Amino acid sequence: WATTRFKNWVSIDDSPLNFKLKYTNFFFSLTPASRKAIHPILSFQTGPGRLLIEGGDDDRVFIMQPSGGFEANVFEWCRLALEGGYRFVNEVDVNGLTDEDLSSLYGQISLKFGFSW
Repeated sequence: WATTRFKNWVSIDDSPLNFKLKYTNFFFSLTPASRKAIHPILSFQTGPGRLLIEGGDDDRVFIMQPSGGFEANVFEWCRLALEGGYRFVNEVDVNGLTDEDLSSLYGQISLKFGFSW
């Protein structure tokens, strides 16, 4: 399981609205040829989330997040990953917001520490 929290600004009726998007997802990642110095990484996250609007409504949403990228084995115990994907946010039921307002492309850089087999 992975927990992700975002704090962002969105414009509704020409006024900035502060919101937080929190979700805990099932996380699946595939790293073929992981023994090579640089190798591909494919990930998929899905699960429920919560849209918290400052001073306003809260809403439960559903999130799907496929991504792909590359991972580099920096050391035996350290990896650097660059990934990009699209975050689909569904079931938004807040006045003035749609699924498309919160769904977007994203990119991330990750440092992974530890040993695995």
